[in-house]
Amino acid sequence: MIAFRFPEGVYRWELEKAGRRVTVDPTGPLCVNDHTLLLEAASAGAGLACVLRPRAADWLADGRLRPVLEDWCPAFPGLRLYYPSRRMTAALRAFIETLRLDQTTFNEPPLARKL
Repeated sequence: MIAFRFPEGVYRWELEKAGRRVTVDPTGPLCVNDHTLLLEAASAGAGLACVLRPRAADWLADGRLRPVLEDWCPAFPGLRLYYPSRRMTAALRAFIETLRLDQTTFNEPPLARKL
C-alpha cells in the first residue's frame, strides 16, 4: 500500500461494501505527498494506491493502471461549500459555478489501483 500524506496527516482509506465500512491505515515503506508521484509509484508496481477516479483517468485509459477493489469503493458524496455571509463576491460566485459545472467529476467513486 502506498500512503498519501496531506498536511493534516496520512489519508486513511475508507472502504465500504454491502453496508460494511472499513477504514484502513495504509502501511508500507512508501509515503508521498503528490498525486502524480502516487500514480507513478502505483504504475511502477510499488503497491496499491487509493485515488479518485478522475485523477487517474488518463492512467486507466492508456493501461498504465487498472482498478481493483471497485466493489469496496463508496461513491464520493460531493463537495459542500459554507461561507460566512449571504453576500457573495464575484470571485466566490465564479468558483461556485465552476464547481457546479465540474460536479460529475467529484461524484465518481475513489478506487484503489495498481499496475
